[in-house]
Amino acid sequence: MSYPREHPPPRPARHGAVPTVVVVVVGIAAAVWVVVFGATLAVLLGGVDRYESTTPRYTEYSQVTPTASGGPDSESSPVAAPPVVATPPSATAPPATPTRPPTTAETPPIAPAAPVPQAAPTEPQIAPPAADSGCHPSYDPCLPIVSDVDCAGGSGNGPVYTPGPVRVIGPDEYGLDRDRDGVGCE
Repeated sequence: MSYPREHPPPRPARHGAVPTVVVVVVGIAAAVWVVVFGATLAVLLGGVDRYESTTPRYTEYSQVTPTASGGPDSESSPVAAPPVVATPPSATAPPATPTRPPTTAETPPIAPAAPVPQAAPTEPQIAPPAADSGCHPSYDPCLPIVSDVDCAGGSGNGPVYTPGPVRVIGPDEYGLDRDRDGVGCE
């Protein structure tokens, strides 16, 4: 007599298994992150120069053009010497004996740049009103000569408020032009 064959037990469900698609996507994302982070870190640390520069990364003190103030911190741009271009030998010239190039290149002296002339003011200067008019000579439009004038809507305590804007053409005795750009109560 034959007994019924026993079936193998069913395979347990795979809980916690990660699908292959997820593994591939995470692997690609990790590789991209490593490349981007590594390149960024290399650039920040100065290990990779993506663009060849023909100008030096620093300016030597001898290359700064003197200005009216005479200091290297003044607004002047560095002047670089022109690049040396080697010309190829002509076909008829006899071959030259190989020579070793000098290790240091001599730079010609740098001539100072001509000073830039100052532009004439384009806005005509307006004479302050006469003192007997009752207007403060430092402000346009007219502000009265009082102990204090403040901007309307501000935190001042008056006694007089101006809606602004006010052009400051002299000493700012009322303190209306906080950023000192010539316009108060902006």
